[in-house]
This record gives sequence, structure tokens and C-alpha cells, in this order.
Amino acid sequence: MENPPQQFAPPVSVTVLEKLLGRLTSVCIQVATAGLDLPDRLRNGPKSIDELAAEVGGDRDVLLLFMRALTSESIFQEVEPGVFAHTEESRCLISDAPNSLHGIAEMLGAEWAWKVWEPAEVLHTIRTGQPAFEHVFGRDIWDYMTANRDQYAVFSRAQTIFSGPKDDAIVDAYDFEGVKTIVDLGGGEGTFLEKILLKHPGIEGVLFDLPPVVERARARVAGSAVADRYTCVGGSFFDRVPPGADAYVLKQVLHDWSDDESVEILRKVREVLPPSGRILVAAHLVPAPPRRPLKYLMAGMWVRLNTPGGYERTEQEFRDVFDRAGLELVRILPTASTHSILETRRAED
Repeated sequence: MENPPQQFAPPVSVTVLEKLLGRLTSVCIQVATAGLDLPDRLRNGPKSIDELAAEVGGDRDVLLLFMRALTSESIFQEVEPGVFAHTEESRCLISDAPNSLHGIAEMLGAEWAWKVWEPAEVLHTIRTGQPAFEHVFGRDIWDYMTANRDQYAVFSRAQTIFSGPKDDAIVDAYDFEGVKTIVDLGGGEGTFLEKILLKHPGIEGVLFDLPPVVERARARVAGSAVADRYTCVGGSFFDRVPPGADAYVLKQVLHDWSDDESVEILRKVREVLPPSGRILVAAHLVPAPPRRPLKYLMAGMWVRLNTPGGYERTEQEFRDVFDRAGLELVRILPTASTHSILETRRAED
């Protein structure tokens, strides 16, 4: 009788080495997806390495090594020698798959996205507190996106993918009882507000963001089923906030701003908030030590490298910001995502 194979327990150093190699894994997935379209090429079934090399115009031996490296991460599988097929994980990279991550791979492979992750640029942000993006490109990310519309389209697709499941979880977790009008502050192209209105036909919504963003949202929502209950208003929440709503939503907004700037934004909202109104902050809550944060915080670091933001906060840190803005944290609602809903109201004077 043969002895069962022994289970190899790697030392801690091997675990750390795997983390160090994580960047290489990410790059290979980006190249496979956005550069070579391999997930789409395998959508209908297995293919040999010779077929794939002919389709992508690549060196057979290098491509074979490349594919086998990806299979070590469960991206594709070698079903027989030199023949590759999808795994459950690699199917997430097919361009039109449900909840596809193709757009994120495309974005992370863009020059502007990966250059900020160079070690020297990460060090720059750590030492100066300033975004690596501005150090590399000489302008902020929003000016860059305005001047490079094709890259804005890549960025926008990826943000929609990031937000989609999270938006659904937030909408499902909050009942919006008693709300007649809601303002989505910094709501981008308005997909989140649209989901709220679709689920709650008795609510009217106002999307508030910078004028160029709102123009894109207005065009996108024109043919929507909620168009008659959907208003787009351009402006800056540092200057003013549209009055007259029962609820104001800030989803993934305050993590773009420092504590002082977040207090300034919230005070602007408080100025127009009716006595019974509420401010809903949808954000990731960093657990208090010694609990370990989620890997989501790496996304927060990516935000910090690209913008002056990237402020992920604990519950107490949020309470401190709310208190300075004259608000009271009423409750925290978990969602089926990395984010929670922090419901605030006016604090008693």
C-alpha cells in the first residue's frame, strides 16, 4: 500500500515571496486579458498552445511558459499537455461575462495606472504626501482624463465594475423609508442613483457632480426608465449643495478628501439639511486594531497614489469627522460588500 503524499507546509518566507511575486501575477493577467485577449479566445472551449500562438502571433515556447505560469494562479488550466481551458476564475476575465473583470485588467495595464506603482513613485507619495500621478505626469489625474478621452473611457469602465456589486449591496441594505427626494453628491455618471430610483419608484433623485461629469450622466440617463424622476445638477460641493432633499448620499466620496476637507463638505450639506433629514455615508470601515484590515485597503493605496485622497477611516475616525461637522452618527448598517452605510443626522446644538 502506497503512503499518501505528504502535505508541504511552506515556511513563512515562501508566503512572503509569493506576495512579492504578486505584482508579476497581476501584470501577466493584464497582458493575457487586455493584451492578448486570451480569455475571449478560450470562451468556446480548450485550445492548443499552437493554436493560441498562431492567433496572438507569439513565440510558442514563451507563450507556453506564460500560460503555465498563469495556471499556477488558477487563471486557466492545462487540461492535457499543451492544451488550455478556462477555470472558474479565468472566466471572470471574459469581456462580456457577468461581473466581468476585463475592464479592470484593461485599466491596470494602462500606462498611467501602472507608472504610479513604480517603487520610486510609491516612495515619493509616502515621503511627500503628494500623489505619484502628478509627479509622473505633471498634472492631476482629472486634467489628464479630460485631455485623454480614450483613457477616461477605460477608467470609467473600470470604476463601473468596481462599483456595480457594491452599489447593489448598498441599495439592498437601506430601505430609504420616508425619503421623497435624495441627492447623490459626487455621484459620477449616476448609475448608483439610478439603481436607487429603480428600486424605489416613489423617490425623486438629484445627481450632483462637476459640470463635465454631469453632462455625461445626463446623456446616459436620458433613455432610462427613471429619467422623469432624475435631475442632474452641476457644481462643486465645496461651494454649495442642492437644497430641498430628505437624504443626501456620499458614496465613496469622503475617502477622496482629508479630514478637514471632509468636514467642510459635510458642513455644506448640514447647511441645507432639514431637521429630520439624514446624510448617508457609504464607505469602507477599517477595523480597529488588532483586527487585520481587508485587502481592499490596497485599493485605497492606489487611490492615494493617483489623487490627494485615499483616506480610509475607522469608525472612531469617522465619528471625529462627523462631530466636527455638527453631525451625529445614528447607526452603522453592514452590507453584503466591503462597504457599510453610516447614517448621520444633525447633532443637537
